[in-house]
Amino acid sequence: MKSLSIVTVLLVVACIVGVFGCDTSSSPPANGGDGGGNGGGGNGGGFDPTIYAGNWTGQWLNTTYTTTGAASATVTVDQGAGTVSFNMDMDGNVLGGTNPPPVDFTGTYNATGATFNATGTVFGDVAATVDANGNISGTLTNLPGGNVNRVEVTGSLTATTMNINYTVFFTGGGTANGVLTLNKV
Repeated sequence: MKSLSIVTVLLVVACIVGVFGCDTSSSPPANGGDGGGNGGGGNGGGFDPTIYAGNWTGQWLNTTYTTTGAASATVTVDQGAGTVSFNMDMDGNVLGGTNPPPVDFTGTYNATGATFNATGTVFGDVAATVDANGNISGTLTNLPGGNVNRVEVTGSLTATTMNINYTVFFTGGGTANGVLTLNKV
């Protein structure tokens, strides 16, 4: 059961960091990047998270415990404020009980990169970044319940697909791994 509550944390972090990412496709980026895979931090445009605005849908899979469920997010960008807001919804036995309600988050971005930091949330303390090549990195610490020491998240993002890998480090030792894949619809 303790691994199921971590899935919620990981999916939220994945979507938080994912909406800030950069287009890593080989086609010319929509945000003025250099076209060589550096869609967000390329020559001229900087990050343009508006290409991530909209609806995302997919699935999470805890590969250690073979649990799974649907996941979706709605992303909204406020360019004037330099913020990205999103609503994340996970389906299934995510918290080891009933289907949890959607969760709302807001983060910041600028021309050189993106970050999300939140402390004291129901998901613990979250610190995440996305680099100019769309590489996602994040760590969760101080998670409620005392069963998890930390969670590490890595992945990649294009304008249409988000692929996230995560590792849960349990307080008593051991790990659990999983993946989240979301596609823009």
